[in-house]
Amino acid sequence: MPFRQCILPFAAVSMSAAMAGCGGSSMNTTPALPISVSFTSAAPASLQVNATASLAVAIISDSANAGVKWSVTCVSSGACGSFSTSGPGTSTIFTAPSTVPAGSTVTVMATSVTNPGDSLSIPIFVSLEPTTLANGSYVFQLSGTNAHGFYSVSGVFTVDNGSITGGEQDFIDPTTGAKNDTITGGSIVVIDDGNLWITLKTADTSIGVSGVETLDATLFSSSHATLIDFDSSGTSSGTVDLQTGIAAPSGGYAFFAFGRDSVNSATVIGGVLNVDGPGTISGNGSVFDINDAGLAGLDTSQTPMVHHFACYLVSPSQAVLIETDNAQLTLGFLELQK
Repeated sequence: MPFRQCILPFAAVSMSAAMAGCGGSSMNTTPALPISVSFTSAAPASLQVNATASLAVAIISDSANAGVKWSVTCVSSGACGSFSTSGPGTSTIFTAPSTVPAGSTVTVMATSVTNPGDSLSIPIFVSLEPTTLANGSYVFQLSGTNAHGFYSVSGVFTVDNGSITGGEQDFIDPTTGAKNDTITGGSIVVIDDGNLWITLKTADTSIGVSGVETLDATLFSSSHATLIDFDSSGTSSGTVDLQTGIAAPSGGYAFFAFGRDSVNSATVIGGVLNVDGPGTISGNGSVFDINDAGLAGLDTSQTPMVHHFACYLVSPSQAVLIETDNAQLTLGFLELQK
């Protein structure tokens, strides 16, 4: 009976294993799991001198729930930075040193109180120059080309401790047309070359890559940077600036806008917009000139032409314009005349 001959050896092994499992209690001892310490959100790769960063960790397998102690080391001992609290706990605010330490790097460590052998450390580059955007609202604009032709986008987003908490934007290209979208969130990450990766999230999958735009920013200061598109959705460049006021415009503003017309010919417009009432441009004192595909027209305010722009105020005297009427694809700027 070959079938039973195959079963018997398996049954014998199973019985032996069962009996071995009934041995002394030492066989049932479960070794303690190592304590795991990790950051709950990305820690900064770099900080400007005297800048602060909120740090928080998650701790797993710490039966005592004792938290961590925070410490910092660098070549310039004693001048490596400080903490709002050194613990025990799970969060703190780190302040970078007031001068750049030797080697330009400090190492921040979170060490388990229960088991000091379990810890987490990160190097932070310390710079005299700004390393990220300060908290506040920022107006941004980019123009370039995507798979549909010339496109432009402009909007405003809010930065809070390295996260983008919300905003809105206007986008236009020949195929998608003019669209207004809410920015639902995003992030700012310092990359190895010192630039920033800015992600803007929308619920509109036709924008960026599945609704997410990724930008590369080069800082001039903590309130101004140049931008390039840094994903596969297009090739464009622009700027981002801290919004310092949103008071309604009033007076004469010089402006220009550039892009493509309805048949994809290059076009540029410029002139003066006289804002002579609350939210009103009557046309009195306004000048509007255009060069469309090399055909220049002077003071075409005498010929009825209607253009609709979204206006994102950088300050009461400066703003970014983006056309939203699908007649032309233009983006530009206006500035209060002095």
